[in-house]
Amino acid sequence: DPSGEHKCDFVIAVTHSRIPNDIKVARALGALSPKAQESTDISSIHGVDLLLGGHDHIYWISKGISEWNGYDINSPQEGAEDDKGDTLIVKSGTDFQDLSEVILELKDTPAGSVRRKVIQKITGKRHITRQSTPVDASMKSIIDNELGTINAAMAEPILITEVQLDVRSAFIRTQESPIANWIADCIRPAYDEALSKLGYGKTDCVIACCGDFRGDGVYERGLFTLKNLMTVLPYDDPTIVLELDANDLWDALESGLSRWPIHEGRFPALSGMRVTWDSTKPGGSRVLSVWLAEQDPTKPGVLVDKEEVKRTSTRKYLVMVGDYIAQGGDGYAVLKGKKQVITTENGQSKSALIRKFLLGAQYLNKQITEKPAARVAMSDKTTEIVGNFEARLPDMPKFNLENLSKIPSLKSNIPDISSLKVSPNLPSLSTPSLPSVPKLPAWNKPSASSFQIKAPSLSGVSSAVQSKQNLVQNTAQSALDVGMSTLDLGISTVRWVASGLLLAAALAVADTEDMGLLDPYERVRKRHMARLLRTSESVNINLRTNLRTFRAVADSGVNEHAAADAEDAKVDAAEADAKKTLPVIHPVIDGRLKDVARA
Repeated sequence: DPSGEHKCDFVIAVTHSRIPNDIKVARALGALSPKAQESTDISSIHGVDLLLGGHDHIYWISKGISEWNGYDINSPQEGAEDDKGDTLIVKSGTDFQDLSEVILELKDTPAGSVRRKVIQKITGKRHITRQSTPVDASMKSIIDNELGTINAAMAEPILITEVQLDVRSAFIRTQESPIANWIADCIRPAYDEALSKLGYGKTDCVIACCGDFRGDGVYERGLFTLKNLMTVLPYDDPTIVLELDANDLWDALESGLSRWPIHEGRFPALSGMRVTWDSTKPGGSRVLSVWLAEQDPTKPGVLVDKEEVKRTSTRKYLVMVGDYIAQGGDGYAVLKGKKQVITTENGQSKSALIRKFLLGAQYLNKQITEKPAARVAMSDKTTEIVGNFEARLPDMPKFNLENLSKIPSLKSNIPDISSLKVSPNLPSLSTPSLPSVPKLPAWNKPSASSFQIKAPSLSGVSSAVQSKQNLVQNTAQSALDVGMSTLDLGISTVRWVASGLLLAAALAVADTEDMGLLDPYERVRKRHMARLLRTSESVNINLRTNLRTFRAVADSGVNEHAAADAEDAKVDAAEADAKKTLPVIHPVIDGRLKDVARA
């Protein structure tokens, strides 16, 4: 609003789109070059004046810019074929390997115009960062602080598994597996709402290549941490939705099964379908039948056939895959060039979708177990979902608390915290000894006070360093305490099996509600901020100047120790909720990928 409080002279849009979409956005919003402005008066058109873009990981300057030192504006660039020299777009690469210096010359618009000024000339310069480039101390201190918090959050548990999760390559790349089934089931409903808005039905099925699932080990029953998840799903490959005909779907399945018994990454993980195949037949002709199928919501581990998919079937199917195999990777050449309904532009990684599901499940657990008067405010959509859950609770699969006594160790998957680097300048920490939990008798609850993690003393270091070291120690102790407190507080009643109702509801809630301090990263971050407040005198001046927590406390005039106490109290309450509401999962093998030769 040119007449508003800030008297805005011009608008810069920071985008995260591919080049073709940036060009479309620039035209639609009037980010036009000085030459294009000669034929199109933008002074009274609402919009933006310049786009600063990302996402493509390439350095690119649109042809509408007058001149650019260090970059040939007329050099060809894939995706920029529609650049007619009429838009103003600057894309500065990725990971700060390149920086752009932009120089604008503005001119005033006539009185009464929507825009106060327009760009009369734009030039710039490309700066390439090198190892010899001086490090900015202010930015480095902020990045070190954030990375330390992220690493510390990796020790936080995000679920409890009732069964062992085996991700060894020799297992998951040769046969149906519980962990692959669970991942595929969790992500399938993720885009259903977006598909509906585009005029499509729900995702019919998922084909994921088991080469995406890493770790090559076994996770025992009990707590499963954020670091465990990122170890199993380390790739950022976006998950997308293709529109395939029946023949293409069959060919994709044949490709996925063609190299068995070699442990190739192409071996498929499926959801929404039941496939029978014969490993004794030649590769390329092993699939015997394909059915779209759903889990029976009242009988965990039981599939119900919905519709047979024959090669001659005429309808189209919405198939969720990773972008890597959609580009023909891992032998899935049949998928290359197929229509993308949910594109790489909008897709999310498998790990992000699993995190979203788990947070949504935890949020629902919390709301369902709270008395209505104690529940936090929810959107109408979430209120309806919670109401539906309450009505269906008697029929939902339950987690049997007595199963805890059969779990050898609730903390068996807590990561080695010696690998959690809180700052590149801090001394290395030896690994605190994690005591084993004794075998639990029939529900005689052990005391959590008998389990303590002792970190080594760091003599001769600053209090700021000691506080960061304490953060790692306390994070590990907190993760251990979750297992013990669970025995006292009780686990959420719902077992998150592969029920379409449960999975879709959790994902929908995560898209709608603010997860707040249910997110372990947010809890660790807030706890870390409280510790920094208490050691404020030794905290780097750049952190004090730039971190929002310090600025807010300074503006409020509240004592820093009192502010830290208030932050800790919030986290204490949130951790109590998180311990009570961890999702409980029970992945199974249900026959969705049946080899008749080994039946």
